[in-house]
Amino acid sequence: MSGKKVITINENKININYSELEKIINNSKNASNELTVVIKEEATLSLDNKELVILKDGKCIANYIIEIEKESPDYKYIHLCIVIQNNFGLMIDGVIDNSPVMKETELYKMNGIRFQPVLLNSENNENQIFRGMGLFSRGLHFSGYVTPSNIRLCCICDECKKSFIIHSYHAGNGYFQYFYSDDGSETLMVPYYEIEDMPGQLCKNISKTTVEKVDAHLAQKGYGRFKFYNPFRCPYCKAPYIDFQKNPEIREYEYYANVFLNKKMIKYEENT
Repeated sequence: MSGKKVITINENKININYSELEKIINNSKNASNELTVVIKEEATLSLDNKELVILKDGKCIANYIIEIEKESPDYKYIHLCIVIQNNFGLMIDGVIDNSPVMKETELYKMNGIRFQPVLLNSENNENQIFRGMGLFSRGLHFSGYVTPSNIRLCCICDECKKSFIIHSYHAGNGYFQYFYSDDGSETLMVPYYEIEDMPGQLCKNISKTTVEKVDAHLAQKGYGRFKFYNPFRCPYCKAPYIDFQKNPEIREYEYYANVFLNKKMIKYEENT
């Protein structure tokens, strides 16, 4: 193995030496093509500059802005776990706090943040195969593992490339269905029992008639701007981020309701 480092960190910049990474991954290939971690590194960065820049051979391929909730303290540090898998996927999780040393604490008490993974071997670093897809496809949630609501997600718009922070809430565990507004800026939470025959999470073969019935009920109750297949949109350019209209088949298993930082879900009220 070469003595050159794959990951170099300089202040808030993480640079990936792609040629060295490629050598390591090519040497680590196994017959089963099982997904494995080839690089893992931990680092603590100052939050003086609330920005995390990812470079590949010195060229910026992702730029994350680390936004904090309005009522939160002015955190000073972020502790990162940087992982590269043998499929060239770069995954970064972080914990934000005021200590320069990472403390042992329970997962549900952490001020966590998960950054949208990047495929380092993608053409022009665009990751086009994920355009308009859901959070499972993008590597922000994982099947069989519930992401705690205190773990914020840092997403990157497919169109304008700006990052934005969201909270995700497991709608299946909460026994509710969610709906995004036409402009994608608001999220409506409707308990399962409020609308007859409303599709639940992981509901298969959702018919057009069922969707029309649910949308009509919402419109009748004053929630006409919310629809079953409305996309979740970038808060800046309004491009679809999770595009249910283009990819309706993903709606059934996207069982997390997403809300932008410093916003709350709108609760359905029958008397509206």
